[in-house]
Amino acid sequence: MPRRASFALAGLIFATAFGFWQWRIVAPVHLPQPINFWNSDLYTIYYPVFSYLYHSSPLLPRWNPYQMAGMPALASWNGGPLYPPNLVAAVLPVNDALGWLCAFHLGLAGCFAFACARALALSRAAAALAAVLFMLNDLLLLSRIHPSYLAGHAWIPAVLLYAGRVLHRPNVAAALALGTVTALQLLTGHPQIVCYSAYAVFAGALVYLALRRPFEPRLLVAAAACMLLAGLVAFLLSAAQLVPTLELMRHAARGPLSLADTIPGEPTRAFALAVATGSGPAIVLILAALGDRRRWPVVVPGLVVLVLCLLVGLGTPLYTHGFYHLPGVARFRVVNRTIIVGAAIAAVLAAIGLDVLRTTASGSVARRLAAAAGMLALALTWIHMAGAGRIALLLLATLVALPLLPAGRLGTLASVAAVGLAVAERFAVPGFQLMIPQDNPQAFFAPPPFVSVIREQHSPERTFIVKDMRRRFLTMDKSGSLYRYPVVQDEDYLLPREYERFLSTMSLTQIDPTMFGGRYLPPVTEAGWRSLDMLATRWIVADAQRRWPIQVAPRLRLVADAGTMRVWENLKSLPRAYLVPRYEVVPDADSTLARVQSTDFDPRALVLVDREIEWRSAATPAASEAVVWEDLSPDRARLRVGTPRPAVLVLADLH
Repeated sequence: MPRRASFALAGLIFATAFGFWQWRIVAPVHLPQPINFWNSDLYTIYYPVFSYLYHSSPLLPRWNPYQMAGMPALASWNGGPLYPPNLVAAVLPVNDALGWLCAFHLGLAGCFAFACARALALSRAAAALAAVLFMLNDLLLLSRIHPSYLAGHAWIPAVLLYAGRVLHRPNVAAALALGTVTALQLLTGHPQIVCYSAYAVFAGALVYLALRRPFEPRLLVAAAACMLLAGLVAFLLSAAQLVPTLELMRHAARGPLSLADTIPGEPTRAFALAVATGSGPAIVLILAALGDRRRWPVVVPGLVVLVLCLLVGLGTPLYTHGFYHLPGVARFRVVNRTIIVGAAIAAVLAAIGLDVLRTTASGSVARRLAAAAGMLALALTWIHMAGAGRIALLLLATLVALPLLPAGRLGTLASVAAVGLAVAERFAVPGFQLMIPQDNPQAFFAPPPFVSVIREQHSPERTFIVKDMRRRFLTMDKSGSLYRYPVVQDEDYLLPREYERFLSTMSLTQIDPTMFGGRYLPPVTEAGWRSLDMLATRWIVADAQRRWPIQVAPRLRLVADAGTMRVWENLKSLPRAYLVPRYEVVPDADSTLARVQSTDFDPRALVLVDREIEWRSAATPAASEAVVWEDLSPDRARLRVGTPRPAVLVLADLH
């Protein structure tokens, strides 16, 4: 019966999450709405990536020939290609799948927080409060603009739960469970939160082991061994994603970021505290958690890690002089995402506080009055500082009265009422109305007219999208991945350094080069255009009102006016594949790049290679040169080639 009741509560948590998603996230949005800074990534990154990965043939293609000059589709980690729940996008329309995946992960976050609280032997009402406070936390809800981030955040309580079990009673089962949930968190496509969760677990473990009495060296050794086993399991389960990504990272232009790049904006202390604690009255409950000395080995490490998350997320000297220098941290932006780890801990601490108030009711009259007076003082302080709505005030009144109620059914009903009021308070808070793909009909994602113009050319050559930052959709970097035509540029954190160096002749024409590799603007020099020529950039798509920084003729020829966009043909573009009669061996990569970028280099007359070529003799030489495309799919490029003399076939692809 107790287990059945817990499962029923888990179902209720999921129902609350889906109800909140539908009524507070989807329903309030009135169309039409613009795509702006907040929701642009949903439309210009996630929708195209999911469409390519889950609606291609074959499913989950290993390669993406439509991005830059060809990129490993699975190794990029963008969107979490191998994360199992994402496969729902192969069944549902992508815009619906993105919405339901977010709703599912809200419920998952709540259920994991519920399980965390129940593992500490808290009441079901207290555990349900932990679920509500975490899954309806403002920062978690804001993560819907990056579904892979929301998915990664949802696994935080699960990581904390099994890490706690490893520390409390080290055993192989707990280590295997910790490794499994960490692997799933890795596969979501949000490695940043895995890094932050790992450091939070490490900090909490140090405090927990320091407080535990008597100190047992054998426990420390066993816990360390289980943590190593969990790390090995996490690596093995996520290796299909992790290994190729690490290989790609070795070739990436983007390395560790500067300190300034990792702190794009510092949240205020009030914002950080409000986000970490969710509902305002949760602050009162977190302090009440200190009233149970038996749980200090859990409460004190939790409070320490919560404070550390806030201090790091605020960009204090603890971050700038300490945390930033830890392994892996400098590779990630927006350090205030540590606050969401603190939010998960705060939700569980608040649940402990609720049970502390209930147990106080069974104590002496003096103890109950003291607890109620303390709660009232804290509540009045919070009201004075933050102000509160009617539901929040009613919730605070319930918490103040809880120690005065007799233990038993009445106290239980008051605890349940507190959970219900917490839910009502979150539903009553005005939502951040933001259009998401789930709001849009399928016709919204139909190809724009310029795509049809390019498709009609039946050309394997590439397109350069002149992006308008004011109208990011549908003329976006990932337009090629979405509509299946090759685009020479694309936003990718793992842009290969060879590609960036090759296009360095485009001068200062990349947007945010240190953080968003591959977002190129039109070159302003002829040398920059020559680099694009060698990448088979035959088509240029730009706003009809675009003023070109160079003379259009004789390089560009207008092909079509396609709605608000124009399609130009680059008359100096090289083919995607062609034959070159001469070659020269240049083993040094830097020398090769310098030669290729020089103005006197003729790519049609000479090709540079890094080793001697072993020629194969043809049985019957062809009468004339011919390079014909037979097949070009995500994972294969097949050509039929004929030549009357030895020649090198050049394919203008990255790999």
